[in-house]
Amino acid sequence: MNYKFGLPVEIIFKCGAVKNINKVIKDNNFKKGILISSERFIKSEYGYEIIQLLNEYIENIHFGISANPTIEDVELTTKAIKDSNVDFVIALGGGSILDCAKISSCMAAMDTNIRYFLENKLEINKNIPVIAIPTTAGTGSEVTSVSVISNKYTEDKFPIKSEYLLPKIAIIDPELTLTVPKKVTASSGIDVLSHALESYYSKNNNPISDILAIESVKLVMNNLKNAVNNLDNIEYRENMCQASLLAGIAFSVTGTAACHGISYPLTSKYNIPHGEACGITQDKVLLLNSKVEFDRIDKLSKQVGYSNVEEFSNEIYKLKKGIGLANNLRDYNIKKDELETIASLCTSLNILANPYELNKEEILKLLQSIY
Repeated sequence: MNYKFGLPVEIIFKCGAVKNINKVIKDNNFKKGILISSERFIKSEYGYEIIQLLNEYIENIHFGISANPTIEDVELTTKAIKDSNVDFVIALGGGSILDCAKISSCMAAMDTNIRYFLENKLEINKNIPVIAIPTTAGTGSEVTSVSVISNKYTEDKFPIKSEYLLPKIAIIDPELTLTVPKKVTASSGIDVLSHALESYYSKNNNPISDILAIESVKLVMNNLKNAVNNLDNIEYRENMCQASLLAGIAFSVTGTAACHGISYPLTSKYNIPHGEACGITQDKVLLLNSKVEFDRIDKLSKQVGYSNVEEFSNEIYKLKKGIGLANNLRDYNIKKDELETIASLCTSLNILANPYELNKEEILKLLQSIY
């Protein structure tokens, strides 16, 4: 057994935690920052309260980031950070906001731009400290060393990984998720399940990541449907935030696997929301992985409360259906003759971490089985 585990992110988890953000700023001797968020959240009641709290410290507010952040989004956000001449960044929003803010803080610190960075295959070597405050229970970006960026011209979506992408501080305040609508609660919640399951599947798994992943899976299976159907219930929201955090810590170390690797072309080419694109293959990938690691997957199934792998797979299928998510690609108006093209676009390295080996032919079979 050989593994390395580390998480240099200060985590603050508490209902109402964001109300103490000024103390967090003072404790870290930050002087002047920029707030990166969404226009919708900034105009909300919570957003207004946070801006009032931050009034003394915020030099600028930047918003307008796409649901799947693009190279152009990173360029504009990097410019906003550089022009503001700040010593810290607050990323307040969903995973797209956090991902874009994290990579942009690095580009600004390095005094470069994302295009030059990618074209010259540079290594990230510095950042401007980020305080990450998620408003959804989904991506876990507040504790990960990854940012996912899209190229809208090539219809490509790719992860960038670096220790410098880890936020300095993560503030998880479940109250901020109370305004998240039903569809987003469902999609982001099923993304949490993907993170947890894929961390457990990953060839890079270790005993610590397994513990975190299993607990996250339990929380999702026991709380997501209730959270979707009781949007103002803080207990379910808090449990989903906890699930997202645990899964985020787990997959920040192990990486993800097949579900994420297959999701990228579904999102970039067909605009399927990220969580849904990951979730649509979950129950099938569970069964595939059990063919090569039966004992391990069977153990997982039993630890989260099911008698066998098949029952667990069926419960995942029913969960997706019960929260209003599709289980078939045809529901997204994808044509059957497009499946081969999709399979050929599944080239992400995530797939190599999956225990059941998936080449183009195997991926095509998988896609056909969920058509």
